[in-house]
Amino acid sequence: GSFEADAIQIGCSNVDDRCLPIRHCPRVYKRIQQGEYSHNATFKKEVLRSICQPAVQMERKTHICCSKRHIECDQDGKSGACLRREQCPTLQSTTEQQLMRSVEENLCYVHENQNYFCCTDPLCVAHKNLCDQKAPNVPASVYPACRSSNGSVGSSVPERLCGAQVQTAKAMADVRVCCIPPKADRLMSHPKAEKLAHLPCGTNAYHNKIQNGERAEPGEFPWMVNLVYKRKLRCSGTLIHPSYVLTARHCINAGLVKVRLGVHDLLERPGPCISAANGSMVCPKQTVQEIAIADRIRSHTHDVGLLRLVRPAKLVQDVVWPICLPVYLTLQMYMPPTVTITGWGK
Repeated sequence: GSFEADAIQIGCSNVDDRCLPIRHCPRVYKRIQQGEYSHNATFKKEVLRSICQPAVQMERKTHICCSKRHIECDQDGKSGACLRREQCPTLQSTTEQQLMRSVEENLCYVHENQNYFCCTDPLCVAHKNLCDQKAPNVPASVYPACRSSNGSVGSSVPERLCGAQVQTAKAMADVRVCCIPPKADRLMSHPKAEKLAHLPCGTNAYHNKIQNGERAEPGEFPWMVNLVYKRKLRCSGTLIHPSYVLTARHCINAGLVKVRLGVHDLLERPGPCISAANGSMVCPKQTVQEIAIADRIRSHTHDVGLLRLVRPAKLVQDVVWPICLPVYLTLQMYMPPTVTITGWGK
């Protein structure tokens, strides 16, 4: 149908919205098909407010602003996700020029001068946004560069880090292969990879890290976890998710009772609450969280352990914040030239 808006916006003001034909926004399109546009005044206003003019007009259809997470497409009866050609495995054998010959069938929308096509790859469809990821900036690795038999440049890494790109009877840690990183960086093939990639993690206000044994600043390592025992022991862990702490296997024993988050100095204790003039109690700001442990998972082959907390940690920027995990394929093939070790100074 045709829709007449008082004023049509150019593009979309929300960074997560895309200007595209209504049919690619099912949550709106289905309601219109059911006739709701005709008899629901509120819905009609919402539709008219969302009408937009795409930066590049590819087809004469009404366009609306639709949130990326709600965008879908359909091709030959198959559900699809809207991606750039290079992000979609099933479109690799087709050129962009070939796809543009049938705009209405293949093209979802144009964003920042990039064409997004309907991709019916099962993995990309099952995990929305899994394929639509920007590759992280990866600095030089200690793994040496190499050239494969077909001339592509990669890194010489242990075979097990190359993932599904190498198929052998047994992937051994000491067997090196020339691993070629994916052209469009992809998340590793794990059902939780997409969820982890979208968690807040890793960044804080301290970009110039203190090194060589200097005193850490408050909030410099907000993922640092203090393990609390019944008797006097000292171990650390790393918050990798609001509900999980990574630690060493030898730190997990019967005396471990809880974790302490948001700690900067083990000798510091919050001061006592005092009475104010109006009779109320004024207490110092409590930033430390103590959480019991629900499950202890130990590796049988390495000195690695995992603690599942009874409740998720409350994330507070620069106080309690998870570290980022290498969930991208390129990061699995990367080893940094230097690392930072944190501890309690004892």
